[in-house]
Order: sequence, then structure tokens, then C-alpha cells
Amino acid sequence: MRKIMLLLLLGLWSFLQSTMVTGYISDSNTGEPIRFATVIEQKTLQGVQSNRQGYYSLSIKKKGKFILQFSQISYKTVLTEIAIDDIDKDIEINVKMEKASVEVQGIQVLGEFNETVNSREIKVGRIFQKAQELGALPQVAESDLIRSLMALPGVTPISDFSNGMYVRGGSPDQNLIRLDDTDIYNPAHFGGIFSTFSTDAIDTVELLKGGYPAIYGGRLSSVLNITNRDGNRKEFKGVARLSMISASTTLEGPWHIGRLKGSWMGSFRRTYVDAIKSFFDGIPDYYFYDAHGKLNLDVSKKDKTNVSWYTGEDKLMLDVGAKMEMSWGNSAYTGQWTHIFNPGIFGRLIVSHSHFQSIIDVTGDDKQLFLRKNMLDDVSVKGTISQRYNNHNTADYGFESKFMNILFKTDSDEQYDSDSMPYINCRSITNSIFYHHNYTTDNFWTFEPGIRVNWYKTLDISLEKSPDREEFDVAPRFSIKRQLDFNSNVYFSIGKYYQYLALASADQSSPLDLWFPIEGTVKPSESEHYILGYKRQLNDYFAIESEVYYKNYRNLVEYDPVTDYIWNNSEMTMEDAFYIGDGHTIGTDFQLRNDWRGLQGFVAYTFGMTKRKMDDFNYNPNSGVAQDYYPKYDRNHQVNLVENFNLTELTGKHLWGAEFKIGSNFSYYTGQPTNSPEEVYFDGEQFHYLYSYADRDRLPDYVRLDLNLKLKWYKKGWTIEPYIEVINALNHENVWSRSYIGTINEDTGISNITYEDSSMFPFLPFLGLNIEF
Repeated sequence: MRKIMLLLLLGLWSFLQSTMVTGYISDSNTGEPIRFATVIEQKTLQGVQSNRQGYYSLSIKKKGKFILQFSQISYKTVLTEIAIDDIDKDIEINVKMEKASVEVQGIQVLGEFNETVNSREIKVGRIFQKAQELGALPQVAESDLIRSLMALPGVTPISDFSNGMYVRGGSPDQNLIRLDDTDIYNPAHFGGIFSTFSTDAIDTVELLKGGYPAIYGGRLSSVLNITNRDGNRKEFKGVARLSMISASTTLEGPWHIGRLKGSWMGSFRRTYVDAIKSFFDGIPDYYFYDAHGKLNLDVSKKDKTNVSWYTGEDKLMLDVGAKMEMSWGNSAYTGQWTHIFNPGIFGRLIVSHSHFQSIIDVTGDDKQLFLRKNMLDDVSVKGTISQRYNNHNTADYGFESKFMNILFKTDSDEQYDSDSMPYINCRSITNSIFYHHNYTTDNFWTFEPGIRVNWYKTLDISLEKSPDREEFDVAPRFSIKRQLDFNSNVYFSIGKYYQYLALASADQSSPLDLWFPIEGTVKPSESEHYILGYKRQLNDYFAIESEVYYKNYRNLVEYDPVTDYIWNNSEMTMEDAFYIGDGHTIGTDFQLRNDWRGLQGFVAYTFGMTKRKMDDFNYNPNSGVAQDYYPKYDRNHQVNLVENFNLTELTGKHLWGAEFKIGSNFSYYTGQPTNSPEEVYFDGEQFHYLYSYADRDRLPDYVRLDLNLKLKWYKKGWTIEPYIEVINALNHENVWSRSYIGTINEDTGISNITYEDSSMFPFLPFLGLNIEF
């Protein structure tokens, strides 16, 4: 028996024995961390990825000489040879990678297109890009991060005037949007045309369209991770941009005080529409600004800290007979500490505060005619541990505690019943713990089980009739992947998700939408995701990805506009303000990506069908029973063609000594559902319309082609890049909304219905200038 125990202990010891190779991967020019770089040991083909801080950890169980390969899209591959003489001794290898571009007389030659398809992680519905890649797409007046994402498969816009993301049948409030691990609520400028994120301040963008792991929670649809740039650690740098509506600048550089050193980054953008309104008729009194900042400190080789912040606000003044001022904005402050406990254990502690508010204030005759205020404060503490047991077993686990205060208030100096002016103030807390495990076998299988446990409780709510809500929910997740060969794999994912707040929105998402809490009369919304995917790297220039997905929803809430007329603070609850029901989405994405002979981009097709069924909504006029319906954002077919062509890269030739690029973005969507009157009658004074189904008709299909042309001159220490962009180059009339008009046939006296359409962007040219120094 003792011999058996001894043999087992020796076997366990040999299994645990390994050399842990760790370090940070950074940009050789700026010193900033390179996130999600791939590290592969060439003999065994064992590999890992660096995390968001650029840290990696790879275990090797044998003595000898090994070659590590470090790679990342848009960077030159680095090969490093290491020698392991003592299996118990860990090795630290910090790697600096160069951009895969070589300037020769102003020519930029980009590196090969090559993405490691078979990484350890199961990346369900994942899109990862550098912000500068998204910024290359043609945009309205200037590059915009969220609108760039809308060109991707499975992400659908509702109109040109809204940047609400509808991801695989989910509404915008079901997207978890994080900036440096801090939740951001309703990130939109200018009625939704622009997002609140400056692409110059952003380093990386990661979109998880579904099936995301247990480290994320609180939303039903998708996760958008945005990471601010750390700032150049080597030298002072800057960029300035000027468009037809705004100006921006981003500055960055290193800093040190004594032995302390780090980096900083600051970015500011402001529109100047309000400054030129006096020269042009019809321009509103409006502006917005936003600012990003980040300060990094290297405390020691094992400890790093940073503080980041964001603030932005829109202000719009209108004369409606009285003075109307509308304002909305976000602010976010984050402090992070990262610590390497040992080569295989990496920890982070994050403390953050996020604030969102929207205000409509109407004044006249020295009194307040109407005030509407919606405010949300989110204070969170998050702790995560990433542990690497060996190359086959890794785990991420931790906790998240979120304190939230939501206020919705209306007021007026006019003679109104105070109970009819909504006042809702709710404080709540959500505590979560999570565990996510990754296990890879030697025979090409990867398993990722995970679980998230949530405890949600309302602390108090101002509505007298609203009971408290206490909820204990368990959300399991599981993914499995089979590597078919070195260049392809197939995977399946299933997961459970919960959401503890709701958004009251009009027909399309806007910054003035209202956030409401979940209390005792309304259950949290639930969703399950089922996703089957396939990826294949065809060659060095082309790759395909495809996913089939199904999502079902329970306890969905949708604002009932009748509430505006019947509200009573003393008698009503949140249940009285919403329709409540269920829904589902089924669909598939397909994408062919290319980087060939100066042509870089993708062609994508998405099929999706979303249906909802709400109590007391969308009645059958004959039976009086609620019917399934397609929501406003449902579009069955979607085609996207995005290509950027670098003529200089292909031919080595310049146009007037400048690098020459052309960009295109073509989008086709089937028309979105709309209601329409089934009957109209005239009572002698006015027309009356009878509506029943919310999705009785569909608007015409949406077609839009955007183009841009850029010339970039390289000078000593700086570059200058003028550009021209054309929005809706085909001048296709895309319908925004449809209004119905009753008419009387003079011959028969019968009431008829006609309609008028209002359109989105027509043919629009824009000019701009970018300067880097």
C-alpha cells in the first residue's frame, strides 16, 4: 500500500513539475502592452495568449532548448530561444514587438494576414480589433467606434440617427458596454449619430456577440469591452483631427518621478456647431464634448496600477415658445491594481464609479414649466484571479459587487397633481461570484465550464405600493471545441443570463431613453444562448467564420406609453409601466475575411428572425388575444461588404508623393417592421385611424454605400492626412419613418389612407484633416 501511495505521489509530483515561462509583451515603439498576443512553443505547439495587461504564462515540462513564437495581427512575429536546465526554476521573458510595417520613402507595407484559429480559448461570437482598424471605415463626418461595429455581421442598426446596437436580436439595453472594466450606460452623442468614445483614445475593442463566459453578467445579449490606451512609454506623441463639425486632439507620453515611472494619455474632442450657428440659418444651438484620460504607474515588477477616467456631455437649446434645454452625458472613473502572486497566478482589483444622466428642462416667464431628469449611479468593486495550473488547465474566478441608485423625476411649477408627476428613486445591490475553467486535452478537445451566482436586492424604493425584490440566481455556462486540423475547428456553447434593470425606449434607441430599476412586481429578465460555430483559415490571405444561434427570452419588459397619462406615485408600481412578455431569436452569421494584395476587409451575410410576445400588446382584433410580433429592429437579411484598398502597398507608387488609400462600406438590410392603419374614418372634423398589429407592414429595404479617399504624407517626425468621405454615394432614399394621412374621395365620399416617408442621410460629402506628431 505504501508503495502504491509513493508511486501516486511521484506521479503527481512529475505532473506538477514544470518551468513557468512568464513575462509582459509590449510595443517596441510605445511600450504599451500588446493584448491577446499569441505565444506558442514550436516543438509541442502548446500555446497561450497574453491578457489585457499584456502578461502571459506558459508552462514547459521538459529540459532542453525551446523556441517561443510571439505573434499578433499587425505586428512582426518574434522568435525567442530559451534553454531550460532546471525544471523547477521559472523563467521571465519580456518581449517587445515591432509593428508589421516598414516605412520606405513613405510607403507602409503591412504584414501578412494570419490569425491563430486554434487558440486555447473558445471565442464564441468574438470580434477583436484595434481601434485604428475600426477607424479606417468610412464614417459620417468622422470615425466612430460603435457605428463601425454596426458594419459587422450580427450587429444591426435601426437607423442612421441612432447608434443603438441590436446584437443578434437583442435590444441596446441588453448590451454590457465596458470602458476599462467600468459599465457605461447609453454611450451616444448627437441624437445617437456619434458614440461617446474617441477612437484615438481607444486601444482595443472586443465584442462578444453571445455565449460569453461567467466573468460577465448583468446583461442578456452581448459584451463590448473597450480598453483605453495606456499612453506612449518611450516619447511624447500627439495627433490632431479636424472635421466639418468637430476638432480633437490626443496627447501621450512617459513620466517619472524618482524611481517611479509610468505613462499618461489624454484625449479631448468638441464640436463647434454652436460657434458657427450665427452664420447659418437653421443650425441648432448644440455642442458636445468628451474627454478620456489614463495615468499608469509601475510600482514594481509584480505590481502595476492605473487610474482612468472619461467624461462627456451634450447640450441642446431649442426655442419652442419657451426655452428648452436638453442635456445628457456619462462620466466614469476607474482605479485598477494588478499583482502577480506567482508566475501562474495573476490578480486584479478594480474600483469604479459610473454616472449617467439625461435632463429636459423647459422654462418660461421665470418659472419651470417642465423638468424631466433620469440619473443612474453605479459604484462597483471587482476582484479577479487568473490561475494557470499548466498548459491544459486554467481558471478565472472572482467576485463583483455593484451598488446602484436610479432616479427618475418630473416636476413643474404649473398646477399639476404632484402624484401624477412620476418620482421613482430606487437603490439596489447586486453581489456576484463567478468561476470559469478552461481544460484542453492532448487529442484536440477543449472544455470550458463556468458558473455565475447572483444575489440581487432592492434596498429601498420611493413608490409606496412597490414591494422589495430579492433574487438569488444561478447562471451556468458551458462551451466545447473540437480542433479538426491545424487551421479549423468547430465549437458549441450554451449559457444562462440575467438582467436586473430595464430601459424605456421610444421606437429607436436615443441618449434620452430612461433607465428603470427592477423591483418586487417585475422579475429579472432571463435568456439562454445556444451557439454552434465553425472557423477555418483557408490560407495566409483568407479565412471564414460561421455561427448558428438561438436565444430565448423570458420576463422581457417594454415601456407602455399610456403610462405617461395615467401615472400615480401613490398607487402604481413598475409593473404598471411596462408590457411584460417573452421572445426568441434564431439566425446565422457568415463572414469571409481577406487581406490580399493591398485589399483588406470582409464580406458578411446575416440571417436573423426575432419575435416577441407581450401581455396586453399587439392584439388580434377578432380574438382580443396578444400575438407574436417582429420588433422594430428585426431585419431578416443583412449583407455587409467592407474593403480598404492601399494602392501604394500594392504597387509601391505614390500619388503626389503620398500614400493612397480607398475605403468602402456597403450595407444592405431588409426593411424593418412597422405598424399601419387598417381602417380610417372621418367624423366631419378629423380622421380616426384603427391600428392593430405592430408589425403589419415593413418599410422598404435599406441600401447604403459609403466611400472614402485618403492621402497621407510622411514628414520627419510627423504625418499629414487629408481625406474626403462620401456618405450614401448611391443617394438611395432610405426610409426613416412613415406617417399616414387620411383623405376623402370627393366622388364617393369614402375615406382613404395615403402616406409620406421621411428619409435618412442623402448623398453627403465630408472633408477632414488628420495630423500626427
